[in-house]
Amino acid sequence: MKFKTTMIGLIGFAVLGWLSIPGIGWDWDHLEAVLTAEAEASEPPEAPEWTQYELIAHGLGGISGYAVTNSYEAFVANYEKGHRLFEVDLILTSDEKLAARHDWHYYSSEELQPTLPEESKEGPIPFKEFVSHPILEKYNPIGIKKIVELLQKYPDVYFVTDTKETDPGLVRIQFEQIVQTAKKTDPALLDRIIPELYTEEMIRIVRDIHPFKHLFFSLYLSNYSLQETVDIIRDYDVKAVAMPTERATPELVQAIRGAGAVVYAHTVNDIGELNALRAVGVNGFYTDFLTYTDFELAELRSATAAKSAETLQAQAQQQSGSGETAAQPEDKPGLIKSAVKGIVNRIRAFF
Repeated sequence: MKFKTTMIGLIGFAVLGWLSIPGIGWDWDHLEAVLTAEAEASEPPEAPEWTQYELIAHGLGGISGYAVTNSYEAFVANYEKGHRLFEVDLILTSDEKLAARHDWHYYSSEELQPTLPEESKEGPIPFKEFVSHPILEKYNPIGIKKIVELLQKYPDVYFVTDTKETDPGLVRIQFEQIVQTAKKTDPALLDRIIPELYTEEMIRIVRDIHPFKHLFFSLYLSNYSLQETVDIIRDYDVKAVAMPTERATPELVQAIRGAGAVVYAHTVNDIGELNALRAVGVNGFYTDFLTYTDFELAELRSATAAKSAETLQAQAQQQSGSGETAAQPEDKPGLIKSAVKGIVNRIRAFF
């Protein structure tokens, strides 16, 4: 409705302008071109492609009843269950390499890597030692290099990075490593890495390192007010915001959506809680164990399958050098041009 109203206003303004400019007269083709350009410029931007996925596999998704293992096998298992949007925890080892692990606390080591020497169970350890001790004694620990390899092998997945640090120096070390590792393989892979950013300063630092295509503003490490959150969304063109479930109030959720961003809440493993959050406007959910087959999301599942198939088809055609093109999304510019042409024809008939 808002778009239609804007269209009518633009057309009215343009018609009056044409009448007031001497010597131009009714150049219908030119009028149509101008109106089309104005209408396309007024069309609100769409949400990023990755936000079509309602579920984010938290810590690469649960496996064998365990959450946040961040293991290679967890990724594969959850990919096979239909997940395409994954969150991975990335923290620095003692030799400043990015490891896929949630934290370096003693209790985490006891649970996830019990074979570590006692003196290595608290605090960061060297990367080589980290990958030498299987997760739960059977799953493979991974780092940023393996994440990049997975991006290359699975062209329909996205990774959200939870790097947990806000210290400017550490943020720079982490994201310079992410960018450099991806560029060594294929710079285009960075378009499917979605930085989870916790402060306004962090947004500026990461953007200075690389102009990531997508930004994910996360509220769990800050206490920004509603207005401060909205201002950051608008100032930095943020399209998605994550928050703990306890902060997902109707007022905050609607304010964020009104500012042009979608909302994800974490971490949700119960269908009843998921539906309650949906009711207040939350768009998506971090989860350890829920999958698209756990609840009625037939339309979403179909869209997910179609998008994955389209992405894989495009990748295959690119590799084979085929001249064919993958199926394209709805042609909004074409629809706009068609609508404008119809309106212009009606104006011509009137005059």
